[in-house]
Amino acid sequence: MIDSLRKVLADSHVAPIAIALLMAWSLIDGIDGLAPPVFYAILCAVLFVITAVTEREMPYSPFRLHGYDFLVLSQCLPHLLNAVTYAAAAWLLSQWVYGQGPIRSLRTAWSEIIRRSDVSST
Repeated sequence: MIDSLRKVLADSHVAPIAIALLMAWSLIDGIDGLAPPVFYAILCAVLFVITAVTEREMPYSPFRLHGYDFLVLSQCLPHLLNAVTYAAAAWLLSQWVYGQGPIRSLRTAWSEIIRRSDVSST
């Protein structure tokens, strides 16, 4: 009797590990993609406050995008695209194998792994 690939993945530990890796890669690439703009915004805010303190008045700063702003965005967009791709792949795999989202499927798979290890140890 030939089992379907979906059943084999659901019974083994392959699908939960793949989902967990895809979610971890999504988180890592999301952090890599959001860190430079956040730090750049913090730097701009600190410079704004320093200028306001040294001049003792509100500095004039029109909102314009400069070349460095586009450079930061161009460096961050591939990471964010990869993060979305990994998250979508984890969601699709989880929906296909378990019929639910990745977090819920990982929680279910983890409880099964714990039950299996408790039965085999006694």
